[in-house]
Amino acid sequence: MAAVTIELPFLSSHYAIAESTLSTLTEAPTVELVNQLLEAITKKAREFDELKSDKLRLEVELENAVRSNESKIKVLKSTIEKGHTEVEETRKKLHESENIRSSLESEIASLKSSSTSNESEVSSLNSRIASLEASNRDTLALLESKSGAHDKLAEELSTQHKKTIELRRQLSTVEQNLQAANSASASTRFREQSLEQDLELTKKNNEWFETELKTKSAEHLKFRKEKSARIAELQRENEEAIATTESLRRTQGGGHQSGRVIQDRPG
Repeated sequence: MAAVTIELPFLSSHYAIAESTLSTLTEAPTVELVNQLLEAITKKAREFDELKSDKLRLEVELENAVRSNESKIKVLKSTIEKGHTEVEETRKKLHESENIRSSLESEIASLKSSSTSNESEVSSLNSRIASLEASNRDTLALLESKSGAHDKLAEELSTQHKKTIELRRQLSTVEQNLQAANSASASTRFREQSLEQDLELTKKNNEWFETELKTKSAEHLKFRKEKSARIAELQRENEEAIATTESLRRTQGGGHQSGRVIQDRPG
């Protein structure tokens, strides 16, 4: 595994911590600086969890939207196919009506040319033609209504397709952000482990220095006690020597005076 290079400018920009602070943290870490970095890491971890939640939510929304759109598309396709069938049937009926109308008009023309005695039948045929024309107008209106409904359904289908594309784009963006957050999180964990190791080493060094200081203090205190006792003993011996010297001086002085007295006496 390749060694991870510590990029202070990247960490400073990513965690919103001054680069000088990170530099100080790498050279002389303190609890306050480590806490500051851990707070930044905690903030990024929460953002990572929020991104992960957003991704999951968007995936669920996308899945629901896709399923809903697929259902709607199936219904729309079925409706469109049914509408096409109805339109074709209507067109066939209209064509048949036109054929019947043409046939009737031909019959009318034939009847008019052949005889004028069939006016009542002609009137009946005209009424039938009028009825067929009204039926044709109703059929045309229904055809136009079906065409409008089909256009509306096609527009809804296009709108749902655009929404699906937008949701896929959002999901792609969230996945990219999640990958970046995963990368930053891995780098952060590595840096955190390194800082924890440095902090643990610093704690051990401090404990060793404290132990050495206590040991040296105890040795110094013992040394001072021994020296104080030795000085007191020397002072006592010095005082005793001075007292002995004074005593000897007094003794020697008394002996000299007695000799002078004896020599001064008459024989």
